[in-house]
This record gives sequence, structure tokens and C-alpha cells, in this order.
Amino acid sequence: MSRQRSERRKKQRIQLARGIIARLGSLGVIVLDITDGGARVEHFTRLDVGRRARFRFDWEGKEIQADALVVGCKVHRFAHGDEGGTVYQSGLFFAEYIGDAAALLREMVAKLVSRSLAEQVANARGIGPVLERNMPVFRSGVVASTGLDANQQKSKRLIPATELTLDRGFVRCTLIDNRRFEKKWSRVSDQPENGFTVLATESVEHVDQLCETYLRAGPEDRKLIQRLAEMSVEKNEETPEPL
Repeated sequence: MSRQRSERRKKQRIQLARGIIARLGSLGVIVLDITDGGARVEHFTRLDVGRRARFRFDWEGKEIQADALVVGCKVHRFAHGDEGGTVYQSGLFFAEYIGDAAALLREMVAKLVSRSLAEQVANARGIGPVLERNMPVFRSGVVASTGLDANQQKSKRLIPATELTLDRGFVRCTLIDNRRFEKKWSRVSDQPENGFTVLATESVEHVDQLCETYLRAGPEDRKLIQRLAEMSVEKNEETPEPL
């Protein structure tokens, strides 16, 4: 068992371009990177090393579950403000797969690698961010087609639709009266008290999905969504409004 665990931990973890909200037991966590043998997650409660709990999340409409063992837990940063809390990161080892989780995880990792390669190809060709629907197709490690349709309309973006905004702006989604979202472009990435701020390059579909999830979520999960949004924008600089 120890040898199998050692071999699994040697695998290169695939960093997620967009974090995934998951559950470890009853605790909400954000998946930062993953392999078919383990994952690194972020959360707001300290975990004891050696703790074992059911790890589960949804990916492309499929639920993946595994019994996970906490192999490490450390403070990542101290959040600011009265509502803030300490942010922890933990390493998980998948001790036992539930159902076809092992096969699904291998499929997931393979697709994530392909997407990463697609982004590299797109950046090299000056195409820009690659959406799943126009991602280059890889066969035997070689790009077989770009996946881009010359007549395909560009994906819808949130207002305003200038290049400056698309490349560097932010969209702040503020929950009003706990029933509807007000979405506005912003030059800064500050998170609202009730809602979240994401990059303006996020697709309308993903922003709407986050809004729906946030609306249904409890306080702890809303806090996770805000942290997820914060992680997606924290490396971007503030931007002047477009002229």
C-alpha cells in the first residue's frame, strides 16, 4: 500500500485553470490541481493529517467520488476583514475509488492536458483564450485541426465589448435583495460584500452558472465561490476604463 501511495504521489498534478468546488465530507473545498491519485484543495477549516473522508465533485455532468486521506495541511494566507478567515491548503491522497471514479479521473486529467496544450498553441498563434467548443483537436500528440469555424460568431461577452475590457477588465456581480444579480464592468477586481467579481474574459454561460450556484448556496459555499472568483483575478492588475 505504501509503495502504491508513493507512486501515485509522484505523478505530476494538473493545475486547474478554473477551480472546482468540491466536498470533503461535509466541508466545502476548492480543487486547485489534481491527478488520478490525489488533489490539492483550498478551504477555510484546518484539517488533521490522517483524516479520511469522502471526496466528491461534479465534472462535465458526472459525479466523481473517492475516499481521500489528508496527507498535509498548511496555512496559505490570512484573510482580511471581520468576515475573513484563514485560508488553508491541503494535499489529498485517493485511498479508494468509488464506482468508475478512477477511469473518470484519468479521462479528466487527459482532457486537462489537451486543453493546456491547446492554450499553448493558441497563444503561439495569437488566437487568444481557447474555448472548449473551438479547442484544437489533438490526435497522437499532434494538432489535427484548429477547431475554429471561420463563420462562427465570437462568443458573447459582458458589456462593454471593447478589446481593452475583454483583455483586462472585470465584471462585478452583486446580489440585490437576495433574488437577482446586478452585473457591471469594473476597472478593479475588488469582491463585493454579497456576490463576486470575475475576469471580463469569462464566458456569459460561466458567469450565469456562478450566479445560479451562488443564489442557491449557503453562507459557507458563497464564501467558497467568492474565494474562487478572487483566485481567478488576483494576478491581474487594475485597469483604466476604456475611452
